Amino acid sequence: MKRVQIKRNFLILLLAAAVLAGGFGGWALGSHAVGSKYHKLEQLRSIIDSSYYEKTNDDKLVTQACKGLVKGLGDPYSEYMTKKETEAWKTSVLGEYEGVGMILAQNAKTKAIVVVSVVDASPAEKAGIRAGDIVKKVDDKHYEDVDDVAQAIRGTAGSQVDLGMERDGRTYTKRLTREAITMQTVETRQLAGKIGYIRLTSFEKSSADDFKKALTACEKKGNKGLIIDLRDNGGGLVDVCADIADELMGKGVLTYMEGQDGKRTYYRTKAGRTKLPYVLLVNGNTASASEILTAAVMDNTDNKVVGTRTFGKGVVQDVMSFKDGTSLKLTVKQYFSPKGKTIHKKGITPDYVVKSRKAQLAKAEALLQ
Repeated sequence: MKRVQIKRNFLILLLAAAVLAGGFGGWALGSHAVGSKYHKLEQLRSIIDSSYYEKTNDDKLVTQACKGLVKGLGDPYSEYMTKKETEAWKTSVLGEYEGVGMILAQNAKTKAIVVVSVVDASPAEKAGIRAGDIVKKVDDKHYEDVDDVAQAIRGTAGSQVDLGMERDGRTYTKRLTREAITMQTVETRQLAGKIGYIRLTSFEKSSADDFKKALTACEKKGNKGLIIDLRDNGGGLVDVCADIADELMGKGVLTYMEGQDGKRTYYRTKAGRTKLPYVLLVNGNTASASEILTAAVMDNTDNKVVGTRTFGKGVVQDVMSFKDGTSLKLTVKQYFSPKGKTIHKKGITPDYVVKSRKAQLAKAEALLQ
């Protein structure tokens, strides 16, 4: 597949050191920056080093300064990550980690930490946690950032974590025992009337290969149609999404992305799509890469989408690594449908709006008859 890839760059934050002239005069900071917009940070560091009542830890101060700088963006998807947090993030991307089995996203408007899906047979599913529930506290502590929540929930298998949750305005608490979680992102089964069914829960490293195997199996069974279930799919790797889109679309544009420079980066699909007609199922927890796929199917094919309006996460993060093992996860581009429709904070309205999950599946089956 021919694609323009997003260039990976190392981001260097340089704080220019400056010499403070004279006394602090009641700790009044200079009103004019000297040599850098971040001169005040150096002034603050100097005051803390000389005047704080205890000896300071420079590493902790730098870490929190970096985290605070990124938080100043007001973007729930951007984060400065420590070495430990970076390793945990990489592990989760590979689809294997120790935790309770919840996929989380942060509502761009309300900032609520929402459960978009739970892993089958995971501690979260066994405890009755559902997609759409809101995480309020972890071990009785409130967090404002989705990645901080995810990091707090993860831990050594066998250890316990207390979750304060909210559902439909009512709060409840659960104590869960962490386990080793392996993400099985593709599930397939045969429905009546020669209709195949593939559920795709996220776009992880192995998802494209697993999806292709499931699709081939459905084709070999002589099915006349296919239902692809993207409900509660919180997204994942865009490259994996593109590989799956190859199987579902003809040659064309999957999505295009724009950064602050206004230049567009295109993801394209190649010829050779499945000959099976299919229907996509979506809901309010269908987010990010799964919205890219949904929008592309609606813009480029005659296949239909059934369900409710999707989540509305239309931005992409790049992860830039530093030599010390820390990293910056930064929102670098906004993506659009092939026809230029905005997805971020708006979501996608399906061809057929159906609220009940059971009715959604029934409608999809009826469309394939």
